[in-house]
Amino acid sequence: MEDGETPAVVTANEVTQKKEDVGVVDVRDYFRITSFHKRAEQIDPTPEHHWDTVNRYDFLLQSEFGDVVAGETYDPEADFSKSFGMLIAERTSDGQNSSIFTNELNQDQRGWVLDSINSTAPRLEDEQRHIYMREVIQIIPSLKDLKDYQIAKKLAEVALKVIPDINTSQTRSFDLAWANEQPSTEQRAEIYDFLALVGQKLSPDKLDDRIQQLIDDARWTDDPFGKNYAGIFSGLRDWVMDDRGMERKFDLMQQPKLAEYKISDEVITPITSEIELRGRLAQLPVEYMPNTTRLPRGKQSAEMVQLVEVVGGSDIKDWTVSASEGRGLSKIYELTTDLQKGYASVAGKNEPIKVVEIDGKYFVETDGRHRTAALKALGVSEAPMLVTHIKK
Repeated sequence: MEDGETPAVVTANEVTQKKEDVGVVDVRDYFRITSFHKRAEQIDPTPEHHWDTVNRYDFLLQSEFGDVVAGETYDPEADFSKSFGMLIAERTSDGQNSSIFTNELNQDQRGWVLDSINSTAPRLEDEQRHIYMREVIQIIPSLKDLKDYQIAKKLAEVALKVIPDINTSQTRSFDLAWANEQPSTEQRAEIYDFLALVGQKLSPDKLDDRIQQLIDDARWTDDPFGKNYAGIFSGLRDWVMDDRGMERKFDLMQQPKLAEYKISDEVITPITSEIELRGRLAQLPVEYMPNTTRLPRGKQSAEMVQLVEVVGGSDIKDWTVSASEGRGLSKIYELTTDLQKGYASVAGKNEPIKVVEIDGKYFVETDGRHRTAALKALGVSEAPMLVTHIKK
């Protein structure tokens, strides 16, 4: 640009046209949770399995051999007794697949299943992993009537049975000299039965070491044959995998790289000083955010939201957001500078901007109030946000 030349002004229409020319990224790719939803749906496209109800990033393992995905669900549109559930799926590259959705298990039962998957699946070889997952999926309907320790034992047995035996001739009997608290007759039989399976996976010396460790741990564990009884089985499972050198394959569990949404070329009204920013923010209308505590909430989704439709937020009386030092105007100015220069992404590495929509108006409910103020002041037309629709 020559000296004295007037800077070019980018209009909102030109920004929209530019986006259409280069193509728009799937808005779900900007956020970790919705990126998870997208990949889960590719692994398990069963229409009745609503992966968008998984409300946090749970378990995703992808390899050339096949993929495994699992997560707890919450469906705000279902009856409360059925609103919490669990989705699990596996698929191999040759097209074999299995999956399940259940809302019949309680929170503790779901926790044991997901813990078993998270602890076991990354340590198995490809074919073993999918044999294990298919067996887990198959037995899940039978778990609802079992106690926690029974679930832990059953899941640990499934994991151990896919690990090749190295000591098939072992026929020894067990007589563990428990120190303090004693297992019941039934528990003693369960532990010895499980140790027989463990013994097929370990050399005799390793087995003796683990039996002694089991006795020692029981001595120092609070209520080892009561509230912590289930941990005996999951612990022995992990010991076997440790002794067999079965390490977690972290490379298969790497989080997918998120798309970045930068707006350095979409700024309509650049800002060069805090004074200028203060004046711009003072001109922006703001609306009080309604109390949404008792209102029914829909599913959270990734959407491109028009900034003009974001009219307020929690504890926002004006768009300086806060009077606290470092949390108001100075913070917003820092963001406008970084956003204009392309140093910061609206989404991606940052926490998503989270808004609720009520009657066509959007309010920043939690994260993203300062970013929203910066974007509005810069005249940016739209931005990716996580939206929860609320019905009045």
